Amino acid sequence: MYDFESLKNYHDFEELVFKILVRTNPYKLDWIDGGRDRGRDLEAYYYLNQKKYKVLVECKYYSNSVNIRDINGAVDWAKVSRPDLLYFWTVPYLTPDTKDFLKSYSQNYGISIDWEDAANIKELSQALHQNSIEAFENLRNRIINHFNVSSSYETSFEYESRILKSDHFLIDRVDQMGLLLNDEFTKFYIHGLSGSGKTQLVKNVARTFHNKGFKVFWHSILIEDDPNIQLSSFLDSLAQFLLVNHKDSSLMQYLKEYGYFSINPIVNLITGQLNDHTPLIFIDDFHKCKSENLLHLLNYCISNCNNKFFFIAWYNILNTSTFSNKDLKYIRLDGLNKKFVEELLVYTNGDRPSPNYVNKLIDEYQGLPYYVILSSTNISNGSKDFEIGKQGIFLQSLLKRLSRDEQLILNILSISRDPIRINSFQDSNLKFALFDLVNKKLVGISGDSCYLHDLLKAASTSFFFNSKIEDKVVKTLKLEAKFNPAVIIDLLRKQLLCKNHLDAWNLLEEYFKVLLNEGYDLSLLDTINKLLQNEVNFINLILLKISLLERLGEYRTTLELVHLLNESITPDDGKFEDWIYTKLRILYFNSKFDLVIQIITNSIDQIRKFNGEIYIQIMFILGRCYYVKGDLNLASTTYLFVFFKSLRINKSIVLKSLHRLAMVEEALGFDEDALRTFQKISGIKEGLTKKRESYALYRIAKCQMKLGKYREALKSNENSIKIKENLNHKRGLVFSYKLNARIYYSLSDYDKALYWAERSYALAQTINIEKEIVSSGVILSEVMLSQNITNQQLKDIIKKIVSLSIEFGLNHRIRKLKKLLSNSSLDIFNSEIQKMSSYLDSYNQSNDNEVTKKIKANFSQKTREDLDRLHSGKRPITPILLAVTDLKT
Repeated sequence: MYDFESLKNYHDFEELVFKILVRTNPYKLDWIDGGRDRGRDLEAYYYLNQKKYKVLVECKYYSNSVNIRDINGAVDWAKVSRPDLLYFWTVPYLTPDTKDFLKSYSQNYGISIDWEDAANIKELSQALHQNSIEAFENLRNRIINHFNVSSSYETSFEYESRILKSDHFLIDRVDQMGLLLNDEFTKFYIHGLSGSGKTQLVKNVARTFHNKGFKVFWHSILIEDDPNIQLSSFLDSLAQFLLVNHKDSSLMQYLKEYGYFSINPIVNLITGQLNDHTPLIFIDDFHKCKSENLLHLLNYCISNCNNKFFFIAWYNILNTSTFSNKDLKYIRLDGLNKKFVEELLVYTNGDRPSPNYVNKLIDEYQGLPYYVILSSTNISNGSKDFEIGKQGIFLQSLLKRLSRDEQLILNILSISRDPIRINSFQDSNLKFALFDLVNKKLVGISGDSCYLHDLLKAASTSFFFNSKIEDKVVKTLKLEAKFNPAVIIDLLRKQLLCKNHLDAWNLLEEYFKVLLNEGYDLSLLDTINKLLQNEVNFINLILLKISLLERLGEYRTTLELVHLLNESITPDDGKFEDWIYTKLRILYFNSKFDLVIQIITNSIDQIRKFNGEIYIQIMFILGRCYYVKGDLNLASTTYLFVFFKSLRINKSIVLKSLHRLAMVEEALGFDEDALRTFQKISGIKEGLTKKRESYALYRIAKCQMKLGKYREALKSNENSIKIKENLNHKRGLVFSYKLNARIYYSLSDYDKALYWAERSYALAQTINIEKEIVSSGVILSEVMLSQNITNQQLKDIIKKIVSLSIEFGLNHRIRKLKKLLSNSSLDIFNSEIQKMSSYLDSYNQSNDNEVTKKIKANFSQKTREDLDRLHSGKRPITPILLAVTDLKT
């Protein structure tokens, strides 16, 4: 039927719209079920420049004009489905108010909107009858022209992708808006009860500035129980914002080079950037901030930055002692009065409420906008028997009335602390349920994600406290985890809460490496400890805990766990090889060097059959033990073996073995050659971790010091310290602090030498690693002796490090200490000198053992000759290895 005048009902009208749109040559055009309370809709797809665009077509065939209430469901669904064009075909026409509403909606949400009324549709039906090609080419072009509008909103920033696209409707708050837009103050703290409309107010402030051309940075504080993630999330977002909006990459480059741990350089850098570019900073849910470093940064910015800051929170958490009252303006939001409650009710459901109903909302909910909208919307959706009661009772009653799929969605959103991407709800029933929840104002839409208001989230968490975690919930959260792994931490907590310990273990095992790489160390440790209390997969959990605690530097605890498992894993176990490597690594970091050498030597035939990379890593540990004990010949032989074995397996191990061989060369006096090798390693990007780079910079500094290049050495070591501090790598910092002491000692700056030596020794005692205590204690003793400081502190230090050196066989340190104390000519150290002499007399360093003999037998004749030249101090070996290795800088 092409005759517009012959239309009898909405079915005829829908068919006419279908036939018209077919002529625009869409890639696909089909009917879709609009879900509950909605008729049939059309969904069209168009290809343009190799990209597919979606058009959602809404057919409205009414006897009277189409108003805002008639299209509310459609625009809510568009928030969920995110079409590139929302296209209304209406008979007879949209009211002027409705057109204004749609224009505002399009601007707010970044969804392009267009409409056809009866007059246009009549002309297009005539074009069908006349087979007018030009009319439908023009219509297709009109449709296509909308796509650039929607696609221009594609961005990862929270403000553009979420906040700007969310609902900005605001009742009252005129005075507060005026104050926030005024230039009298530049820092604002907006606080008040949850549901009072704080975020809604500030969103309108942000949009006003945005429309004037200001750059807006918006960040919501999430993951409130993980301060490290809060800090890194804020810094990463700000760095990306500054790069894109202000072409300033300095913060991003700093974070890439040095990480997040050392906050003072970051504070100084950000303060300068914010003063240079003056973006507007909005921080929502600020009361959730638990990161002391982030609070320190923001407190400092309040007093030292010229740009505007807006903090949105339930209550004040800033340290007001750090700034004056003129720096910050506090604005408290309360509920709405009777007049504005009525206006908000008319806006949400189109009906003017009874005075009794308004009074109840003010009495029970203090006129808080969130409760006004929630109660009004759900009553207008058919819940006439819904009684207004106390806040908690009201929300619980509301949740009970929802469908099963609606409850599943609220359960998912209550489990996750972050908003969930709409596309993660791939089940069709959940999609429709999500639309209904949006329509009821129970779920909010922010860009491409959906979320629960804090009040409803708390009520939902309580409501679903003991509920079963259904497969749809797990499946949806796993889909979300591809984009935001943090939801797995939330799901793990829920599994533990529901005592689903086996499910929690399976989930932990599946996502452990992902979450570890994302930095969720503390959350993982908490999960593991809770599972251990329930004796689920005990051995596997202990292995995960060992790897996690080793990463955190808790070496003493890892040794206790190793002893706990020592007899539990047999050669028949699939994890045996990993276990042996883990065990040897933990023994090494606990200074059990002789035991490590003994285990490897006695089991070498079995270890040779291990997986190639595990075998290489074990041999690398063996070389490290030889080096610490001062057996440089055995160490270099083992490192060379690792180098050749790893060439085709692991580039990272190639770099580590070269680094270690250069350490031997530096110890043998080949300082310039070792320096060139370390410089080469530090310039390699592929396969070089930040940790390895910090080691290379430290070694470069040490070689520069030995070559008399003291200022260069201080600079190289400073860069090493920055990386180590940001990695929180305390063991590495012991070495770098100790090297600073050595450099300043060489420069005769004894005060600075003593300062750095004391820092190194104090940190070594904190991490409680024996060989680090000894190495830092040696330089501290040397500085103190040079300044004639022979107090009880020095006596205690020397007594301790001599005892530890002998206990753990640190031969190189023993020789150095013996020489240092002998040269002091102080009788008070005769006892320690005698102990070291007796130990050295009884120790016989062998040139080779059975392991290294077998290693050498596999070397070529030339390699053995090169190794002998190294051992005799004639020529270094790393220049030869670098020449035959494909390492690109």
